[in-house]
Amino acid sequence: MATPAFAARSVAVAVLLASLPGDGFAQTPVPPPPNGADYWTELGFKTHTLKGPETAKGIVFWSHGLDGRRAQYQYPPPPVIELFAKEGWDVLKIGRNPVNETTWLNSGLKHVRDLSERVDKAKADGYRNVLVAGQSYGGAISIEAAARNGKIDGVLALSPGQGSDAGNIGNTRNFDSLTVDLIASLDGVRTGKIVVLVAENDVLHPLEVRGPKLRAALQKKPAFVLFDETMPIKGHGAGGTLQFSAWYGPCLLRFMGEAAPGGETVCPPPPGIPIFLTVPNQKIEPPPPDIPPALAGLSGAWHGKLPEEGVASARLRDVGIVVETVSAAKASIVYQLGAGPDRNLNMDADRLAVNWEGDRFIYRSGSNKFSLSVLPPKDGTMRLIVTGSSTGKVFDMEMRREGAP
Repeated sequence: MATPAFAARSVAVAVLLASLPGDGFAQTPVPPPPNGADYWTELGFKTHTLKGPETAKGIVFWSHGLDGRRAQYQYPPPPVIELFAKEGWDVLKIGRNPVNETTWLNSGLKHVRDLSERVDKAKADGYRNVLVAGQSYGGAISIEAAARNGKIDGVLALSPGQGSDAGNIGNTRNFDSLTVDLIASLDGVRTGKIVVLVAENDVLHPLEVRGPKLRAALQKKPAFVLFDETMPIKGHGAGGTLQFSAWYGPCLLRFMGEAAPGGETVCPPPPGIPIFLTVPNQKIEPPPPDIPPALAGLSGAWHGKLPEEGVASARLRDVGIVVETVSAAKASIVYQLGAGPDRNLNMDADRLAVNWEGDRFIYRSGSNKFSLSVLPPKDGTMRLIVTGSSTGKVFDMEMRREGAP
């Protein structure tokens, strides 16, 4: 059995993805662990039921991150893992009772043993491909399991680490040794396929560039993908974003699902690094000739900045509106959020049906906690008014034609 590479130290924080204006997030009670269990599994996504070993392309075990002893098991796996479910993989997320989260040697290695046992059972049940994946602490669990169990076919570790003290006041800089520990763990991994993400500006792993060191370690392995600091998505939660799934998910599906070529597989970023994501079949239709010119003038793409008091324009977050279809009574729009000036926020794009009310098109969520108003353009600009669901704050933005100064 491999010697545990991660030294014992107190567990710390996992990533918290920022709540965004109009994100629709709501605070809901966290259900307790079933029957007080230490570990349990649930469907990764309720809309994707298990197909079983004879039908599924394989199975993915997802291990969540860590935030002290605060529960993290209620969160679903990230969008990139849902791509695997959509492509015919079974996805199970492993819940861990937070009362057991103490130090790596006391708790982390128990988590690794539990995951390894689940891998053994999945292989005994007949799954041809078993993939272990995780974020942060869950990524470390996945790597350590792959160093102990040769039945694992692939590992996907997003911002792996067994708990950094970098965010603690008066810390002792234990985080300085995390990269050395990670490389030692990777040296023991026996799986044929490894994916590791270490983005720039990871607040839990500051003061170093880890990519070159990890690439040197991974080059000893049969096949790997490394997302390093050159990736255009930043921060500890980079692998959990919608843009990571959209830009790199198809490449990872091929890497894990097919016979990977030896050495490094490069998953390239999209050309030009888009400001916004699009929705399926996004297309701008010509407005009908019988509607007022002001409404017809809404058709097309608009660009603005999320206002924030005391923040320079270059530091504001990009907001987009694409008016796909428009009539006198309703319109179809795509509401887009950029990644922010530090490129570490979750990009999003949602198609919304809006209705004409008085002097504007309006969208209201079912809970009425999020609303969006689009006003017809004047002097080449239009206004977008968004009431955020998280705080109820109103964001009033001036929007210009995409590409206009």
